Amino acid sequence: MRFVVALSLLVAACGEKPSQPASAAPSSAEPATPPQPATPGDEVLARMDEFKVKVCACKNPSCLELVDNEMSTWAMKNMQTLKDLKPTPAQAARADKIDTEMSTCREAVTTASKAPPSTVADLPERAAQPPRP
Repeated sequence: MRFVVALSLLVAACGEKPSQPASAAPSSAEPATPPQPATPGDEVLARMDEFKVKVCACKNPSCLELVDNEMSTWAMKNMQTLKDLKPTPAQAARADKIDTEMSTCREAVTTASKAPPSTVADLPERAAQPPRP
């Protein structure tokens, strides 16, 4: 994001009029520079971040499956954009960070779902049987 802001400032600075004398007050009539549109890479990163938030909010494997399906559907709809994407080094680093965080959350959910039952009553074969008198 800093790169985009810095680039915007650089472009704005290169297109400025020659500086006014120190005694002249700056003109407030000039409109503010509109924000630069997000690049396709920035848009993909924002979407990846949204998916990471959803994955990290999951508490069970079925939730992960729903998010995976949503990600797959989105990726299929945006396949051409993703295929043609040429991320900057900063975007690639951010994507790696998001992926690592998403993997950590995913692993926590799958590990928790594979944890052994905490009591004998939690065993699946015991759950179907009525309690003994």
